[in-house]
Amino acid sequence: MKFLAIGKYNTAFCEGITELKAALDYRKDLECRVVGADDWEALLETARNAQQRFVECCIDGSIVQMALPPVVTGAFSLEYPASTSLPAVFMNGNEVGVWGISGLNGFCVAKSIGELCQILAGEGMVYPIAQWCGSFEVAVAGARNHYCRRFCSRYEVPVESTGMPQAYIEYYCDPFFNEREKRREAQLKQLQKRALENWERGWLQ
Repeated sequence: MKFLAIGKYNTAFCEGITELKAALDYRKDLECRVVGADDWEALLETARNAQQRFVECCIDGSIVQMALPPVVTGAFSLEYPASTSLPAVFMNGNEVGVWGISGLNGFCVAKSIGELCQILAGEGMVYPIAQWCGSFEVAVAGARNHYCRRFCSRYEVPVESTGMPQAYIEYYCDPFFNEREKRREAQLKQLQKRALENWERGWLQ
């Protein structure tokens, strides 16, 4: 799996976990998001959209659009030169902030960059998205809410439900994810078949 680490002043396309860890260790801003995907094209589109949002939400003009290439074929990174001071990633020997992580099949949190990379390397989360948060509570709530939004946009609700307990939990992995995906694939094939049949009827008429 390939990864994108993107913040206000850094964009890094990473071929593996080692490159991702280096990008996160030396990022220019604490706020950062990590996205995993199978191909560079998907990550490039994500980077374009994210940069556009950063620029549009910047009131004082301190953030400008970085020159992303039209095609990405391998690992590389971009840095906005106006930002030269490194953030305080560590304070009193402890790493600042927590990472909330959502996948198609659940959510979890990581208390450090090392733990985040370990989780991503284990590939337990399907198409993971991780975001730096200022506190553990915010990371848990954010990861859970983001997973629920991804679930509702991917599956037919209320026919499918997450099955998550209503109680406070810090980690969840959908035990029925593979079965859900099989049902979803069958539904998509059926929809494609119907669309083709409708097109053929219209063509013949």
